Amino acid sequence: MTKVSVIIPNYNHAHYLVQRIDSVLAQTVRNIEVLILDDASTDESMSVISRYATDPRVRIIPGSVNSGSPFSQWNRGVRDARSEYVWIAESDDFADPRLLEVLVARLDANPRTVLAYCDSFRVNADGEVVEVYKDYYRKLDPQHWIKDFESAGRDEVEQYLLRKNTIPNASAVLFRRSAYEQAGGATTELRLCGDWLMWIKMLMLGHLVYVAQPLNYFRSHGGNVRTATGDFVLHKEQYCILKYVVDHFGVDDHYLNNALNFIAAGWVCSLFELRLSVTRNNYCDVYRVARLVDSHLGRRIVKCIFLHYPWKVLREIRG
Repeated sequence: MTKVSVIIPNYNHAHYLVQRIDSVLAQTVRNIEVLILDDASTDESMSVISRYATDPRVRIIPGSVNSGSPFSQWNRGVRDARSEYVWIAESDDFADPRLLEVLVARLDANPRTVLAYCDSFRVNADGEVVEVYKDYYRKLDPQHWIKDFESAGRDEVEQYLLRKNTIPNASAVLFRRSAYEQAGGATTELRLCGDWLMWIKMLMLGHLVYVAQPLNYFRSHGGNVRTATGDFVLHKEQYCILKYVVDHFGVDDHYLNNALNFIAAGWVCSLFELRLSVTRNNYCDVYRVARLVDSHLGRRIVKCIFLHYPWKVLREIRG
């Protein structure tokens, strides 16, 4: 049996595909299959992908109609996978040749571990390193991601993933195919946060391992889904995730309150700190949208605004 199924879901990333696919085929773990799924790209993607058709490890799965969701591609890839472990290698990222070697060893060492992930370098469109993702984690906990660790999945969810997606890039993750299937696959209704909810659902089934060494290169560019989508969509989906966890798994009140306050603060930051046009109307609009999501969240947002930005609120109310 093949050890790892590598799924490369692609849509219009022709410019990055050679580096992506070459970094997969160069892995020191050789016992892999590579499924390249193209979601009806309109650029030269299929021309690039076709160059790899003669490699016996590669299966090319073209799509004639765009699915509208990267998470539909995830589910399709996992359905077609034949291996014990799955690596979703996003088409605009690339990897150190030892990524699979390190993460496979972590999963092999403990059958309770449902997923393992490593730290990432964030790179720009040209592949130049901008930062290490430890900076992304530090606001939540300055110590937790400094070195390798293993933790119970539920503990990781309650303490961290309820507030923030601390597994920010699928390309850094190796997971058990059986855990993905048992968790019911990725939710395609969420535009931005389907990966975040997927990690949570899997972690409720077992343990997590983190490797502090950055072996993944996460590319940020203007074509990323998150780059092109408003922050308020992110905050709304974040609340949908919290509600899903509460409804399906239950959450201690302490962690629930922490998460609600974190979401409320995010709405406020998006309203004021990101230099949006601050007017009385859009202040009311944000509050109304928040109330549509949840009345309790709306009240927390108002409280947060008055606590941190009272002068701006008063100025707008006075007109």
